[in-house]
Amino acid sequence: MRSPHGRGSRRDSEEERERLVDAFTRVAAERGYAETEAAQVALVAGLPPSAFDAHFSGKRQCLLAAYDRFFDRLVEEIEDAMELGAAWPAQVKAGVGAALGFVVESAGPARLFAVEALSVGAPAVERYDAAIQRMVGLLRLGRGRSAKAAALPPLTEAVLVAGAVSLVTSVLLAEEQVRLVELEPRLVEVLLLPYADAGEARELVA
Repeated sequence: MRSPHGRGSRRDSEEERERLVDAFTRVAAERGYAETEAAQVALVAGLPPSAFDAHFSGKRQCLLAAYDRFFDRLVEEIEDAMELGAAWPAQVKAGVGAALGFVVESAGPARLFAVEALSVGAPAVERYDAAIQRMVGLLRLGRGRSAKAAALPPLTEAVLVAGAVSLVTSVLLAEEQVRLVELEPRLVEVLLLPYADAGEARELVA
């Protein structure tokens, strides 16, 4: 049996790591990834500089950990909003609203992860692709709605999600958070059109 002290040590270590990831996200969102230093992250986290080195091999690894957590939370917000039992078009609307709300509340980190994070290379790109695929899977639930939806090309959902993410990113870069909320009805209509007739899609977002 492991000792309570051992469990406490692991818990303390996990809490330290989370504090560092939180601090890194705040510092990098404010100053940019290139200007972020490990010692400053540790200071903001209220930890000694050695703590950063104990958890991460460098700021690139910390960025990837922060990236994972951000997109995990984003997809969880979407999944929670798409309540089971609701009509699928309403689930899409709820999911889009939850995603935009989350991005508005965390606009600084969202800009960091949508743009700067990809500059660190393949690991970040792979994480981005994985997050996109999780959202693609949620949209693909519409395939069972009609014969029209079932016959859609295989890449339909990937194209729709990538387009929506690109549009949101462009608004983020322009630092126009208010416009993000205004995007909701248009995004919902575009995402639903391949699966429903135009009238049904417009009725939902009206």
